[in-house]
Amino acid sequence: MKSILVYIDEYDGLDARLQLALDVARVFDAHLTCIAVAPFNAAAIAAPYGGMFGGAYAYSAFTEVVKQTQDVLQKRVETHLQKEDVRWDYMRTTDDPVRAILGLGAISDLIVMSAASDGHAGSDPALLGRILVASQTPVMIAPAKHQVFEPSRPALVAWDGSYEAANALRGAMPFLRLASSVTLLTINEHSGREMPPLDAAEYLARHGVASEVASLNVRDKSITQVIQQESADMGAGVVVMGAYGQSRVREYWFGGVTREMLEYVDIPLLMAH
Repeated sequence: MKSILVYIDEYDGLDARLQLALDVARVFDAHLTCIAVAPFNAAAIAAPYGGMFGGAYAYSAFTEVVKQTQDVLQKRVETHLQKEDVRWDYMRTTDDPVRAILGLGAISDLIVMSAASDGHAGSDPALLGRILVASQTPVMIAPAKHQVFEPSRPALVAWDGSYEAANALRGAMPFLRLASSVTLLTINEHSGREMPPLDAAEYLARHGVASEVASLNVRDKSITQVIQQESADMGAGVVVMGAYGQSRVREYWFGGVTREMLEYVDIPLLMAH
């Protein structure tokens, strides 16, 4: 991984998200690009109200407030980045956030974002949902509380034989190569999977990554609870899984496991659709 993209906004998860992106960039000696998108298109929103509240003057004042807010945010982030030993640049745009992130993400190896976590606000969940479903680049979800990312810790892959899980597995390969161990976890396994876990293990072996398959049949816990418990028990540094979208993705309607995992992120979560 040589190009990391991190989304910059004013939500509570910014510090943890930025630090995770820096940790990953440092591990891979990668370049970090920060993308900040104005919370709205000032021109589009201010124009209808120009005549009501003073015309050009109101429009100018409105856009100036947006600019000042972005200036403060940029100064805060750049002050932090100047103390780090990572190559970086900072970009600002008033473009549609999804289009801006996906555009830069297309020529990045990883996108780092946040989700609602452990009572913290996190980033806009609707935006995260749209990025996860539309991005061809893996997305790493940062915990609300930063802990130093240690790539040598075990990695847990939540494997259900789906194309989404396979995409996440491929996208996570740079991390899996560095992990001390890789576990392919299947839960309440059923027949008829597109790709059984042994196929995934063979794929990893061809890339020089040893792995073990753990199959659990659990009826008294949710799949999310099992993944969280297993990752905690093994001291995992990253959880890898597919992002399973349903209809109305613009409103962040995911399948149950994906939605629940995003509601409580306590270690970095690498996802792909």
